[in-house]
Amino acid sequence: MPPQVPLPSLNASIEHLYRVFERYPLQRHIDGCTCGCLPLNADVILHATPLHTLTHQALHRFALKTMTTWGNEADFKHFLPRLLELLTQEAFGDVHLLMGKLAYGHWWSWPDSEYQAVQAFLQAWWDSLLRHEDEDIAEWWNGSEVVSALEGIAQAERDLTPYLRQWDELETPSAVQQLAVFVLSNAEALVRGQLSGVSWEHRTPQALQVVHWLLTGQQQARLEAAARDQRHQPQREMLERAASTLSVVAS
Repeated sequence: MPPQVPLPSLNASIEHLYRVFERYPLQRHIDGCTCGCLPLNADVILHATPLHTLTHQALHRFALKTMTTWGNEADFKHFLPRLLELLTQEAFGDVHLLMGKLAYGHWWSWPDSEYQAVQAFLQAWWDSLLRHEDEDIAEWWNGSEVVSALEGIAQAERDLTPYLRQWDELETPSAVQQLAVFVLSNAEALVRGQLSGVSWEHRTPQALQVVHWLLTGQQQARLEAAARDQRHQPQREMLERAASTLSVVAS
């Protein structure tokens, strides 16, 4: 296997998105459905605000309707860098919606420069989430950005191997703790060989990839090793519980 190319920083990947997609200018008028599902002059705020400063509130309706009842693929590509940037600011709540739009637009068939720019961003964003230190991570029942992000990325990507490999290779306490949260958040579904979340139901091959990755034994060993080294009781108990869950499911 060839050595993995180092990932660009998250900020660098965002800047690259803007450069790659600047070839798609804002159109004077964004065509939309006339049945009444869009308010009159729906695109006024999109024209009145610079792309870099558009908010989630301003873009949410467009993201929901783009390429179906409002705007075409070129319009989507114009706003895509900002939509993806908002994910990193926790300002775009529905990652599944946005990733689903990438799939709807068959982003894997886009010019190589565009496809590679989006994929580089997704991998850099994923890396930043795995590295994020969360003081409340032991309260795993509150969920995790990693849990939501992987489910979202699965809506866009046909192969999750690069993302699971990143998780494997990142031997930081935060990455292993995020693994524990992911396991515990999916514990009931894992017993059935599945993952929790409605979006996974539509991406069975990707879900099975993750389940197989979890149950090879390597992830259980990572959790057990981390638990032995963990001095803080809440985190240690979380790691032990996650390892036990994988052991029971795999047996």
